[in-house]
Amino acid sequence: MKFASKLSLAMRLSLVVLALIALALSMVTALLYCWPHAYGLALGLSFSIMLPVTIFSVQQVLQPMFALFRAMSGMVISYQDGDYSNGIHWPQQDELASLVQAHNQLG
Repeated sequence: MKFASKLSLAMRLSLVVLALIALALSMVTALLYCWPHAYGLALGLSFSIMLPVTIFSVQQVLQPMFALFRAMSGMVISYQDGDYSNGIHWPQQDELASLVQAHNQLG
């Protein structure tokens, strides 16, 4: 995904949240079309379906960042042990790319 690698972290997360909001609104609209006067049911069903979808989606967006933090933590431990031979790769061109570059130069 070359396009996604050029987006900032905030922009990627914002796009996921906007897509989830659009999906939730579409779901409420479709449920209200089926049951015109069941507002509570439409909102409750949409919320109960969208909550786990939202949690999963946000975790998927943040997972590479968490993996990077774990790798950087391991590298710091390696530095403490005197091993400076490893580096970290971060494919995205976002806010964390400069942190990874500085971390690799430190080693």
